[in-house]
Amino acid sequence: MKAHNGSGWSYESFQEWKLCIEPEWSYWVATTKYLN
Repeated sequence: MKAHNGSGWSYESFQEWKLCIEPEWSYWVATTKYLN
């Protein structure tokens, strides 16, 4: 799950969503997002 425009996620909503999930998962998502 990545924050790409047109995929149903906006960057802002994705950031808000990350605040509601586990820190480890949030870190993994953020790392994957920046690497790809």
